[in-house]
Amino acid sequence: MPACGFEAALFAGLAADGGLYLPERWPRLERDQLEALRGAPYQEVAARVLAPFVGEDLSHAELDELIMAAYGGFDHAAIAPLRQLGPSEWLLELFHG
Repeated sequence: MPACGFEAALFAGLAADGGLYLPERWPRLERDQLEALRGAPYQEVAARVLAPFVGEDLSHAELDELIMAAYGGFDHAAIAPLRQLGPSEWLLELFHG
């Protein structure tokens, strides 16, 4: 399957074969980059994680604007909070937006 950029994949929806688009290579955040995100707002984490997938199709400002719009209506400050159910059991709540 021919390669395409983020924008083309976004607007195409499904790939020509009916499947999902996948990156040619998976971007990787190094340990220090991940540790730097500790305690950061959800939107900042989303921007840092998505930026390598977007490439140059969107500027950082455009990506930030889209992320703020996407998560602006969530009714919990943590967006997708973790709730502890037991000593080693956690539940990710995905219903706040």
